[in-house]
Amino acid sequence: MPQMEDESILGAPPQPAPPLAGASPTIHASFNHTDSDVTLASADGTRFHVHLANLAAFSLKFREMIDIGQKDPNVEIIQLSESTETLAILLAMCYPAEDPPVDFSTLEPAVVLGCYEAAVKYQMWVAGLALRSFVEPIVSVDPFQLARLAHKLCESVLLNKAAQATLEVDILANAALYSAKSGPLWSHLLEYHYRHKREVVDALFAEREPQVA
Repeated sequence: MPQMEDESILGAPPQPAPPLAGASPTIHASFNHTDSDVTLASADGTRFHVHLANLAAFSLKFREMIDIGQKDPNVEIIQLSESTETLAILLAMCYPAEDPPVDFSTLEPAVVLGCYEAAVKYQMWVAGLALRSFVEPIVSVDPFQLARLAHKLCESVLLNKAAQATLEVDILANAALYSAKSGPLWSHLLEYHYRHKREVVDALFAEREPQVA
C-alpha cells in the first residue's frame, strides 16, 4: 500500500472552517438518509448522513474510523479533511445506482487528483482503480501537480512519467507557478532538469569531438 507523506492536498487553499456552534449545518442533499447510522463532516462543514455497512464494505479506513467512533460515546460526527465535492464523489461510489454515479471525464484535473488521493488514503481500492485511468492522462495537462501527488503517494512509475513530461516545459519561464504546483518536490524537479540538460550538453559535445582513426 502506498505510504502518504504529511502534506496538504495539491497545494489547495485552506478549506473554510466548519459552521460555528449554534449555526444550522449544511446537509448534503444526496446523502441525507433518514435511516443513517453515521455522520461524516467535510472540511468545509457539510454533513453526510450515511450508512456504516456501505462505508465498511468499500473502505478499510472508514471501517477503522467508524469502529473508533462507536467506542467513544462523545464522538457524534466523524470529521474528515476532504472537501464536500471530493466526499460526495467518493460516497456516491459506495451506493448502488442504476446509472454510473460519476462521469470522471467531466471533472477538472485537480478534482480527479483530489479524489484519487482520498481513495488511496481511505483504501477505497475500487474507486481508486476507477479513477486511475483518468489520473494518468493528466500528465499531458498538468505534469507538475501530478508529479507532486505521485511523490506524495510514493508511486514511482507515475512520478517518473510526470517528471519526464515537465521536461517539455521551460521550468524557469514561470517558476513561481510551477513551484507552487510542485510544492516540496520543486527542488527535486530543478535538479532533475539540470541533470537532464547536462546529459544533453555532454552528449552534444561528444558528438562534435573529432573521431580518432
